[in-house]
Amino acid sequence: MNRIHELIGSAKNDVPVDTHPIPFLMKVDEIKRDNKKLTEKLSTYKTLASEMAISVTETKDLENQIDTLTAEIRKIMSETKDKLQVLKTMSRENMSSNIHSVLCNQLVKLMTEFQSIQTAHRDRMQTRLIGKLRYLHPNLSEDEILQIVNKHKNEK
Repeated sequence: MNRIHELIGSAKNDVPVDTHPIPFLMKVDEIKRDNKKLTEKLSTYKTLASEMAISVTETKDLENQIDTLTAEIRKIMSETKDKLQVLKTMSRENMSSNIHSVLCNQLVKLMTEFQSIQTAHRDRMQTRLIGKLRYLHPNLSEDEILQIVNKHKNEK
């Protein structure tokens, strides 16, 4: 019997501290907090999973749209290359006429510029002639000066 009492007594001394009521309640509160954190994480993971499912379907839709747009762009690029090739061949064929037309246009521009320079020079010379006539013959009237200038024009 002593042996039993010794075991019981030793068992009383071996009781862990956690079995006392206050630490036990603290442990329960800790477990509740952990449980609450885990449920919050679980709800977060659920919302993320639903968003990921939505984003996966959206991603697939966007990838399909990108693929169709890429195919259309390639088609347009090939058409553009074909048109460019046609234009290159046409320009090679019409190169001589193109050069001729460009040179004709340049000639017309140069002739127009020459005529404007010539007119400006003629007007300047006429003004000088009138000035010289007034200096040399101050008694001449305007009509007489214009007759002399016109006579000088006709001689040239």
